[in-house]
Amino acid sequence: MADTIPKKEEWKPNILVIGPGGIKGFYYCGALLSLDSGGILSDVDTIVGCSVGSLIGLLLISG
Repeated sequence: MADTIPKKEEWKPNILVIGPGGIKGFYYCGALLSLDSGGILSDVDTIVGCSVGSLIGLLLISG
């Protein structure tokens, strides 16, 4: 059973969740820039958002 648990250094997140926050939700843009410059966003397969998070997700996937 221990063989099925991924090692910590092998695991990479592949789902991005962006929450609500009204106008304050656009603070996520700064965090997303950091994730992008670190090469983490290229590993994301699914983007889920709520309220302004869904708008940011839409902008993110549209380029």
